[in-house]
This record gives sequence, C-alpha cells and structure tokens, in this order.
Amino acid sequence: MQGDIHAHDVSRCTAVTLFLWDSINLKLRPKLIAELAPGARIVSHEHNMGAWKPDAVIYCDDFTSGRRGKACGAKNAADRTPIFKWIVTKEVKDGRFARP
Repeated sequence: MQGDIHAHDVSRCTAVTLFLWDSINLKLRPKLIAELAPGARIVSHEHNMGAWKPDAVIYCDDFTSGRRGKACGAKNAADRTPIFKWIVTKEVKDGRFARP
C-alpha cells in the first residue's frame, strides 16, 4: 500500500519498509510502536530510529556505484549502505527501546 503513513492505520501491517530520513523515522516511531502488533517488523534503508537500537543490520553494496557484486552481508565498509531491521516487542511497546 502506498499513501500517507501519518493518516493510515498501520495496525494490520506485519512489515513496514521505510526509505526516509532519520528525522522522519523518529517522528513515525511513536505511531509505529503504538499501532503495530508485537512481532511486526520494520526495515529501513540507511536511516535509523534513534535510541531504538535495531535487532539486525546488514550492509549492502551501493548500487549507484556501478559495482557488479551487489551483495549484502554483515561486513561494513565505506561503500556499503546499512539496512536496519527492528522487531516490535512487548518491551518496545512499553518504552524499552535500548537493547543490551
């Protein structure tokens, strides 16, 4: 579905993909946490969620560089883009974002 995420009820979503700036992610964070059920996943290309630490991060080749490898993995490098994944949990819904 494509539309205005601020106006849309996302409570039935099980996965949300974001390609927004950090500042927009932070503005959306309370809505996503409030409306998404535990177990829902959020994936963001390159931009984080502030104090809410991701459950997983992979780094992908920068496809605009013309590199043919186009691979993703755990290794970070200057020419790789992070992809962040968060899972909404009961603890997150209770306001406990930071993971040890």
